[in-house]
Amino acid sequence: MAAARGDLALLRGRQPELYADLAGTIAEVELALGLTESSGQLAASALDSGVADRRTAQALRLLTARADVLAGRLDDAERALAAYVDAGGGESAEMLVVRGALRMHRGDGEGAVDDLRRAVALTADAPASNRIAFRARIELANQLRSKGDVDAALATTAELLDRLGRALPPAHPYITLARMRHVDMLRRVGRHDEAVREARAAREAIERDYGRDVPVYASALNTLGNALGDAGDAAAAVDAYREAAERYGAQLGAEHGTTIRTRYNLALALAVTEPAAADASFAELIQAAHRTFGADSTTPAFFRAGYANALLEQGRAGAALEVLLGIPDAVYAGSPDSVKALLVRARDEACADAGRATASCQR
Repeated sequence: MAAARGDLALLRGRQPELYADLAGTIAEVELALGLTESSGQLAASALDSGVADRRTAQALRLLTARADVLAGRLDDAERALAAYVDAGGGESAEMLVVRGALRMHRGDGEGAVDDLRRAVALTADAPASNRIAFRARIELANQLRSKGDVDAALATTAELLDRLGRALPPAHPYITLARMRHVDMLRRVGRHDEAVREARAAREAIERDYGRDVPVYASALNTLGNALGDAGDAAAAVDAYREAAERYGAQLGAEHGTTIRTRYNLALALAVTEPAAADASFAELIQAAHRTFGADSTTPAFFRAGYANALLEQGRAGAALEVLLGIPDAVYAGSPDSVKALLVRARDEACADAGRATASCQR
């Protein structure tokens, strides 16, 4: 990627239209690798250069919106989508996928499912290798899972794997990604042993086809950690998450968003096996999240909520309350009801432990 970006910079002054087109291609690859920050910056820079033709500019606007959604910059994503519509963009399958993902993060589950089902219908006749067709089905499975309709989500990933398996070679990256998403659905429906077996098989296949020094191998380790944790093997989950975080750190950087999210999973697993180590890990993690995502981002607040829930499980309501009170008021006001309910629970339990209402018990 670094070499490609270096060559790209040379084109900006010499062949500006080619620069804009290639910038979009590189940004797309970076986004697929989880490089949301650098991908979004590159797409926005190419768009701001003013040299892209209409087709490329519209693609860059949707790509910018996708990167913003994945990075939790939902207001920025709204603006990028609005710019796409203002420039004459219609409800294409790609636009519906992006808007569906945004609606999902905004809590509009019904609207998200509607957009994604329409995108699936629009790509019914597309080749299995079509990027938009693949993303439409993966995002639909994600949203169905988020809404609690896990059986439908599992059926969606199973159908996707069948669709891909009939048309693509076994080592195709879409099959790899779909297998890992299928593992997630299996564990959500309580089929833990099967999820662990599938996760291990996916990791072995990735090692065989791509080696270990690629982000997708770290992603497979993260998926395995999720399956092991849900199966009750917290110690093995810690090992998987730790290796995933180390590999992501070496490949993407210690404070890259993907690395930090994996460190969050590691910290949660440590809360079960080594609470003291988890405390230190969360303290570092939340500060890193502030630097990477911004103090007013929803991501550090999500990490605080996960940490607080772990503290409540340990019977440490006072500590949980203090962690939650670190969420900025503006972010807290827009937080999901589950976060607000968690704070109420922490306050009530902390005040009950103290035997009186203290200042820290109020919000």
